[in-house]
Amino acid sequence: MEKDPIVISEDVLENVSEDCITYIIVHEVIHKLTNTRGHGAKFLNKLFSIYSMDEITKYEMEIYYAIQKSNLGTKLL
Repeated sequence: MEKDPIVISEDVLENVSEDCITYIIVHEVIHKLTNTRGHGAKFLNKLFSIYSMDEITKYEMEIYYAIQKSNLGTKLL
């Protein structure tokens, strides 16, 4: 596993729940554990072993709305 840090925008951290922050960290750690950058089968199998599809959808929507609420939404376009 690489030793590069997981960086999460303060704009996102300030606008999501603690459970969502945990999800973000788990999501990023899975990328490191599976040595993947995308969301292919190897990554998704691991993610689905921890979270249900409903939970993933809930947290991804929470992240999406936090990004839209922040200045990040305009920076990503």
